[in-house]
Amino acid sequence: MGMDQMHRVIGELRSELPGLSEWWGSHRTAVPALAALLVIVVIGIVGVFGGLRYLQDTSSPTAILGGLYLMLAVIGVSVVVAVVAVNHLIEHFARSKEPLD
Repeated sequence: MGMDQMHRVIGELRSELPGLSEWWGSHRTAVPALAALLVIVVIGIVGVFGGLRYLQDTSSPTAILGGLYLMLAVIGVSVVVAVVAVNHLIEHFARSKEPLD
C-alpha cells in the first residue's frame, strides 16, 4: 500500500467519523476520568488473577498477610479514584446537557 492510498483511506475514515472530532472537542475534559476508570478495570482484572496466583503459591503466613494488606490498599485507592472519576463524569455530562443561553 502506497502513501497516496494510505492518505486516501485516512481521509475516508475522517469523513465517515465527523462526530468523533466534535465529541473530542466538547468532551476533552472527560477523557482523563474515562482513562482512570479504564485503568482501574485493567488493574482489577490483572489483580484478581495475579493476586489469587500469588496467594496460592505463597507458603509463608506473613507473606500472605502482607499480600492481603497490599490488595486491600489497592482496592481502597481504586474505589476512591473510581468515585471521583464517576462524579466528574456525571458533572461533566450534566453540564453538557444544559441549554446554552
